[in-house]
Amino acid sequence: MRIARWSARLLCFDYSVVYRPGSQNYTADCLSRLPLPMSADIASDTEPEMVAQISATLASLPVVEFDTACANCPELSALRAQIQKGWPATIKALNDTLVPYYKLKDELSTKDNYILRGSRLIAPLSLRHSLIALAHESHQGIVRTKQRLRDLYWWPGIDAQVHAAISSCVLCQSNDKTARTRPAPLHPVPLPDGPWRKLGLDIVGPFETATPDCRFAITLTDYYSKWPELAFSRTATTEDVVHFLSSVFSRHGDPENIVTDNGTQFTSSAFASFLQSRGISHSKTSVYYPAANGAIERFHRALRSCIQSAIQQSAPWKQTVTNWLQVYRATPHATTATSPYELLYGRKMRTKLNILPLPPCTSTVDEFAQDTVLKSKTRCSATLTQNVVHRYLLFVRMNRGPVDCCKQSCRKGTRQHAKTALVQCAASRQEKGA
Repeated sequence: MRIARWSARLLCFDYSVVYRPGSQNYTADCLSRLPLPMSADIASDTEPEMVAQISATLASLPVVEFDTACANCPELSALRAQIQKGWPATIKALNDTLVPYYKLKDELSTKDNYILRGSRLIAPLSLRHSLIALAHESHQGIVRTKQRLRDLYWWPGIDAQVHAAISSCVLCQSNDKTARTRPAPLHPVPLPDGPWRKLGLDIVGPFETATPDCRFAITLTDYYSKWPELAFSRTATTEDVVHFLSSVFSRHGDPENIVTDNGTQFTSSAFASFLQSRGISHSKTSVYYPAANGAIERFHRALRSCIQSAIQQSAPWKQTVTNWLQVYRATPHATTATSPYELLYGRKMRTKLNILPLPPCTSTVDEFAQDTVLKSKTRCSATLTQNVVHRYLLFVRMNRGPVDCCKQSCRKGTRQHAKTALVQCAASRQEKGA
């Protein structure tokens, strides 16, 4: 397939192929043929530092630590006092540390020990670096890290600090996430009317350095919310794709349309029968033109960056990709300016960055549940108004031994029943007597 693609690209050229032995072809792949030996001193000095830098696991930020940092931050203390006192008429009367807040004075407010700009917290000085590290834990790019952080926090110079932190990240610099210029702009795909109506489906792989259970990755993306789904697989057959889609559709429901390329997994009769049984239309892209399914291809670019980070950290692929998917779904997308989780589920995802509780959901579900409980209480109160104790004598017929009797009392009107018996026996062997 790779040779066929090269042949298609070279059809417009007139060329002749000349064979040259590898011993004479010095310029081709010289770096892999002539590796430079690394000295033992350099390896011993750099390896522990690299492992400590890229293998650290970031924990969630405790609320107590955030409260303590806000109370001990001199900048926030001065800002809190200035908000409560009132702002001066001119900026010249302010302290230098409060000058960046003057233009935003109408947006600032206090709540308990916190200072907010609108609905976003202003982070204390001692925790700003930790918050940037948390937002960058899956090594997303500068823009996505800023979008995720600015969704919950703000402070003066936040963009410059995020840019400086990611520019000094070894993994991000080695991945080379610089955007490449395109010869011509792509034609935008019309946005669907709602979430989970039009999906993009594709297969990535095989990955040569992966474990046998991660050789292929089946990916799915919602064109509206940008919600991604992914599953690793040993093989990439139609049965694997159908099993993956059945699992996803059991959680989110059936879409209206699926866009794929012309791979054999998607052109088979089994795949067509699966879509037809669920009433899903199938759209195929042009041959050798993956940009026609641009939503899924753009997701593949981010996925490859995540896998490359996992390889450099010697981390398990499945766990790394799972953690990255949570961060990806909670980060506002560049196209929609909203996180995929919020567009699909209608609420924000709670992550390690959240300090304040999430706002309550305004829905009719609460009203319906309250009405159901009220009706249940009303129905029970109508039937359990009396508090009467009924006593009766029971003759117990045992399988063996003589016939004996017991006393049994039942209190009606509550949910508790009291029983006193001289002889304990199964209820199926009791007969009520006169």
